[in-house]
Amino acid sequence: MMRYAGTTLMVNDVEAAVSFYSKAFGLEPLFADPDGTFTVISNGATGSTTEAGVLLTVEHWSKIDDFAAPGPTNGFRIGFDVEDAEAAYKRAIDAGATSAKEPTVRPWGQKIAAVFDPNGVIVELAEPTEYK
Repeated sequence: MMRYAGTTLMVNDVEAAVSFYSKAFGLEPLFADPDGTFTVISNGATGSTTEAGVLLTVEHWSKIDDFAAPGPTNGFRIGFDVEDAEAAYKRAIDAGATSAKEPTVRPWGQKIAAVFDPNGVIVELAEPTEYK
């Protein structure tokens, strides 16, 4: 089973983006990576990203992934929660995607993989995690 998991905005200044979405739409940080690489913003619920009702993930992944950078053609990605990131990655590659990031475990314990769809859109495949 696959379900839509969220939207990621690649930004040049995470702190400024969090401030904007907080001021403009009342979204508040749910989880911030200690080194400032990313901040998950939410409508105030807690739990996993899907259960928390997280509306946006604001981050600049190019600090940790060489395939992602801010910009008009590569400034966003589609994310899906999947039960098995490795199986979902293989299924996507078999369907015509190209590899962006082989399955790997992030420093916060979440296993992810990423592919480019046939149009070049980044699609992240992530096993669910709890932000603590």
